[in-house]
Amino acid sequence: MNYRPPDVCDGRPTTIYVLLDPSEQSNSVYVGITVNATMRLKAHLRGTSGHKQKTRVTCWISQLKERGVAPKMVKVATIGVEENWAFAEAAYI
Repeated sequence: MNYRPPDVCDGRPTTIYVLLDPSEQSNSVYVGITVNATMRLKAHLRGTSGHKQKTRVTCWISQLKERGVAPKMVKVATIGVEENWAFAEAAYI
């Protein structure tokens, strides 16, 4: 994979995370990567995923907001700077 999300920088560990519906925590709805989990969750909640069109995850988060809840972010792995984050992320998808 050549795609590198804008918030993932060389020289910094990458966190792989899942977003869960707080009422159904056994099912992950979204798997992502970031170097700053707090900022990434805030971006998800604002709906600023970097896409101009609505995505499945932005629609899902909108539905959660209508129910008065927010997704729960769970960190599942930390990938070192020398490791392949894309390969590791794919293992969780």
